[in-house]
Amino acid sequence: MGIPGPSVYGAAMQGWFQRAPVFKGPGYQGDEAKTQEKEDVFKALKDITEELRKLKFPDGSKEAPARTCQQIKKNKPDAEDGYYWVDPNAGVKLDAIRVYCDFRSKKIYTCVLPAMNITDEHTAPGATQSPLWYASQHLQDGEIPYQSKVVQIKFLQSLHDKAEQEITFHCKNSVAYRDAQSKSKDRAILLTTFNGDWLGANNKKKFRYKVTEDGCQVKDGSWGKTVFEVKTKKTNRLPIVDVGIADIGQQDQAFRVEVGRVCFS
Repeated sequence: MGIPGPSVYGAAMQGWFQRAPVFKGPGYQGDEAKTQEKEDVFKALKDITEELRKLKFPDGSKEAPARTCQQIKKNKPDAEDGYYWVDPNAGVKLDAIRVYCDFRSKKIYTCVLPAMNITDEHTAPGATQSPLWYASQHLQDGEIPYQSKVVQIKFLQSLHDKAEQEITFHCKNSVAYRDAQSKSKDRAILLTTFNGDWLGANNKKKFRYKVTEDGCQVKDGSWGKTVFEVKTKKTNRLPIVDVGIADIGQQDQAFRVEVGRVCFS
């Protein structure tokens, strides 16, 4: 092999930092003649300039992922709600993740999407384990999956002050929060957090969730739903990775789990 020839990009960078050539008149046809090589150099210079612009002012495209949705809005004030690409760890853009950006409220939310939206209908006749942990029992990796690598979620946690998520439990003859018959919450759902905590109805206040809708109180053979909301300043708690179901095991009981996106602000 011979000695490598000069790089077009190297020539472009060299030309970028050199003085502009002196104009020698319209008739001059010497070194300043437009050649294919110089066209390649100018094209390479243009490409480099565009890449530097994307690095400095990322717009949330796959080619120019930002770190968060806040950065997208800063660089693109007219950005609308929708799906964008972010790279929270600011590494190579190959590991960028697709998120939903919510710009409508006073806060700007960077939302990680679940890899599953709503599960199939499940029953557990004869189940003796209580609670029955949904992800541990039914999912390959034993956790609810999200459209992000763990390292990117951890960076989003560190880049934000708050996090929130909703989990919806669809029920058929299965109590999710309050039992209308016993008037207790002894068989309420448990939620396992990203950092390994359990959130429940009867836990200490800082380890409780909020219920915004409870349609699983009565066992009348129809389908209902209970919506659990987690809002926290401890961003490392979210996303939720498992759901524990206590009131399950009878022949006429069934459930589905609906996973909402986890949003950081």
